[in-house]
Amino acid sequence: MPLDADARAFVELLLQAFPGGLHATPIPQARQILAEGARVAPPGPEVARVEDRSVPAGDRDVSVRIYWPSAAEDQPVLIWLHGGAFALGDLAGADVTCRELASAAGVAVVSVDYRLAPEHRFPSGVEDGYAVLEWVAEHGGDLGLDTNRVAVGGDSAGGTLAAAIALMARDRGGPRIAFQFLAYPTTLMRISSYEYVEDPVVSASMVTFFWGQYVRTDADLNDPYCAPMRAESLEGLPPAFLVIPEVDTTRGDQEAYAHRLAASGVLTTHKVYPGTPHGFLGMTAGVAKARVAVDDAARMLRAALHRAA
Repeated sequence: MPLDADARAFVELLLQAFPGGLHATPIPQARQILAEGARVAPPGPEVARVEDRSVPAGDRDVSVRIYWPSAAEDQPVLIWLHGGAFALGDLAGADVTCRELASAAGVAVVSVDYRLAPEHRFPSGVEDGYAVLEWVAEHGGDLGLDTNRVAVGGDSAGGTLAAAIALMARDRGGPRIAFQFLAYPTTLMRISSYEYVEDPVVSASMVTFFWGQYVRTDADLNDPYCAPMRAESLEGLPPAFLVIPEVDTTRGDQEAYAHRLAASGVLTTHKVYPGTPHGFLGMTAGVAKARVAVDDAARMLRAALHRAA
């Protein structure tokens, strides 16, 4: 099925900014173009409070931006990892999505400015996300966050990182995660829907290029914290909701991950959105199904994180 007309319009704008695809533009230049796009994008909804903080993580600090939807105490929290093929994206680029999720779901959002490839290859990004999870578990109460109601989530590369953080927390006996919201994660670092290998958003050549920027060697591709489907078991992971675009070179493995989670006893919901491309969650300014996906995610987050009064 072709893209919906509104999604196709967004994709055409993307192609104007990146002729030949993201991988045809030098990474520093691509970062500048995306930063300018974020600067002029329509703002997201107002929230009660936004604050930038620095989270200590061993020999480094991780920058985060925290969104509080209200002044209430003990707010549930979503730790959010932005997309960007592991090499692009930042707090500003994720701002609208974080505001939308905070407002619609009634959860505080902690947006993570994790280290990017190729300057910082695997496992830098996932370790940064896990460090923020530990920090929220230890210090979230001081910020009005309920550390017993913590979710992880992300889109694209961020969805992959969120899935890996859930595995890490299970394997390391780390902080309890109540829910994982995974928007089109790459679960096996391979092409799995060959009918879309020339997809203008995530073509086979584009994803192969960026995966090569992310991993240190091919051995990393077998590490479950890089490719979560490689985990020997998915048992004991938190409940999950997966947002899956129809037109996506990695859609097959996204669906397979959802099915494997469910088969492992993990309460899992997944939804394929017809006529949508990879990255569509960030297109709410003009793509109707992006708004539907945000609303779906908000309902799932509310059900998972909000306790009865």
